[in-house]
Amino acid sequence: MEKRAAPTFVGPRRSVNVVGWVVSCFVPITLFATLCWLVGFHIGSYGGFACVVCACFAVPLYCYHNSQRCDKLDLDPSWYRFVFLWSLVAIFGGALAGLVIDATYLAQYRTYAGMRWKDALNPSVENGQANSDVGLARFSYGAGISRDLSMSFRNVDTYCVAPLTSNASEVTDFWIAGKNCCGGRELPSDFRCGDWQFAGSAGALRVLSDHDSLYYQLAVQQAEAHYGIKSAHPLFFTWEMHPDLAVKNLWLQGAQSFVAAVLVAGFTIVVAATVSVFMQGGRPGIAKRSA
Repeated sequence: MEKRAAPTFVGPRRSVNVVGWVVSCFVPITLFATLCWLVGFHIGSYGGFACVVCACFAVPLYCYHNSQRCDKLDLDPSWYRFVFLWSLVAIFGGALAGLVIDATYLAQYRTYAGMRWKDALNPSVENGQANSDVGLARFSYGAGISRDLSMSFRNVDTYCVAPLTSNASEVTDFWIAGKNCCGGRELPSDFRCGDWQFAGSAGALRVLSDHDSLYYQLAVQQAEAHYGIKSAHPLFFTWEMHPDLAVKNLWLQGAQSFVAAVLVAGFTIVVAATVSVFMQGGRPGIAKRSA
């Protein structure tokens, strides 16, 4: 008995537009990385920044113009529309990611870089008013945290402070501070803020948050009343074994966050472009629309 051949369906084969796929991935990813880097790392002058932003917005405008031109010529504008849409998303997303990275890491890095480094600072001799511009400090030999004079103030978090002295002086303007790292009023000597566990630690980073400094100030006032000590111009620091490395790590963390943001954005754009390849097919501005 003669076997019948299975029916075959012959139709137009849809070619994959590799060029359109590459362009639709490369352009938005480049825009995202450019805006994220410029906003986060504050590269260049304001004039140069404005020029780059205008150049970035020129890309979606160009794509929009060509999509309209394709409509008039009865050509497929799908790729131009894709690049137009994702370019806008990349521009605003990159700027937002840059702002987050800047606020989290790089703003602090620039602040510390603009402040003064103080070496061999003697907390029992010098005062806070003369050192108000100090951002990084390494204290003199013998300086240490007076745990028995620590105090805390609770407002949701526990704001802990302890004076930094090099002798039995009752006057000090330099305080080691931290949040949720002490026993509070129940255990005032249980102070574990910063690199307290390293005996050789003698460095510190200035507390930059005005919000936190306000509550540290209230804790100092309680310590003055409770222990009878004086602090005319208190300055608050976090105890760091290597304060210079801690500042450099802020820049490195910002750079790592930038790379992570670009990878996430790139993956999202590549997936969207790949889906669009199999949905649209034709080459932008050249392939005729299917009837």
